[in-house]
Amino acid sequence: PQSMYYVKENIQIEDAEKLNQWIETSDTSSKIVLSFRQENQIELARSLYPRADVRLVPDIAFMIGPLLTPKKIWTSSEESLDAPTFDILFLLRSDKESSRGGISVDMALDILRKKSPELGPSLENLKYKVTDWGGYKDVYPVKKLKEADAMLKVEGARNLLALGKVIVSDRLHCSILALLMHKPHVFIEQSYGKISNTRNTAFHVSDHCTNRNLKFQQASDLVDAIDSAIKFL
Repeated sequence: PQSMYYVKENIQIEDAEKLNQWIETSDTSSKIVLSFRQENQIELARSLYPRADVRLVPDIAFMIGPLLTPKKIWTSSEESLDAPTFDILFLLRSDKESSRGGISVDMALDILRKKSPELGPSLENLKYKVTDWGGYKDVYPVKKLKEADAMLKVEGARNLLALGKVIVSDRLHCSILALLMHKPHVFIEQSYGKISNTRNTAFHVSDHCTNRNLKFQQASDLVDAIDSAIKFL
């Protein structure tokens, strides 16, 4: 299942016209199924692709199922680390879908110190790591990792998230894996609502995703995310 993200609406319409033309001329037009993962986009998808069977489907990452959090992980240099190592693991993107506005973790911490002086002691002693998905290669032996081996990548991602007691991220699949690991996490919504709307698609069809023991919070920005994460510690 996919999300729809177009910077310009005319490109979206042009793509839809091309796909519709292909569907009309295809011998298998009655079997074309398009799956989307955001509940706020399904009606738009059905209007754009009227000849296709358009379905709302949970993101495929939920099919991984529950993940055990390791107590010890191995780095790419074959050293062992006890997990968790940090209070907060920040897994943040830096592309066009980011809604952080160029605010770094250090900048957000400075803002929070001035905004909430009572958090001073907690912030001074805070142990944290800032990374992105590329960091998984540091916590899984590279010699065992092949580009096409999806499950080893999942294990590397799991090892990466295991480093933090709490996860803060603006990436959809980071928030899903944190959920599957039952790890407290705070997610910062992306520019077009991809995270919350994709998660809600799964939440509305699975009681497991609405488990009251799961700790997570949506934040409006990085400062708000750090504030919420500290409360989970």
